[in-house]
Amino acid sequence: MVTFEQWELSARFALADRGIGYYGSEPIIADVRAHCLATGQSPAEAFGDPQRFAEDTVRNRMQRPGAYLSGQLFLLSLGGIAVAVLFAMADLTLQISVSAAGLTAVTALLAASFTAWGVPQALLSAGRPALAVASRVAAPLFAVGGILAYLFLPHERMFHVPVLMVIGVAVGVLILATRRR
Repeated sequence: MVTFEQWELSARFALADRGIGYYGSEPIIADVRAHCLATGQSPAEAFGDPQRFAEDTVRNRMQRPGAYLSGQLFLLSLGGIAVAVLFAMADLTLQISVSAAGLTAVTALLAASFTAWGVPQALLSAGRPALAVASRVAAPLFAVGGILAYLFLPHERMFHVPVLMVIGVAVGVLILATRRR
């Protein structure tokens, strides 16, 4: 017969494989322990195989994947406001000059940010841990691509973007990211 501790260890590993770490699994295991103490059942009798238990738990308790992406979008919007203000202060102007190098580098670094933080959490909550690892591997590739783009693409000014427009778009994204659905 499998002891509670053996089942718990397997369940914790299964939960960790699906993106729920120690602190996230602690209340889940506490609920299992309380149920087993109250009913006298073993965890295997009450909840079944630890792998299946983890799959069901992730499906029923995790946030929807889009919540992680909107959180990342929120942080990037705040960063957009800060960067726009810093550019305005540094150049003493209300316009940001855009070059091919800068535009490509910023786009690649934004992609790196999403693939490093937002996308892996969304994939883990969707039950796709292997894709989450692939996303974390892709993030440094985007970052290196952005750096190389900035170093080797032309820096001639293509056009100007008003700082107030950047701030307005970022505030709009903040509003969309924080509204209740």
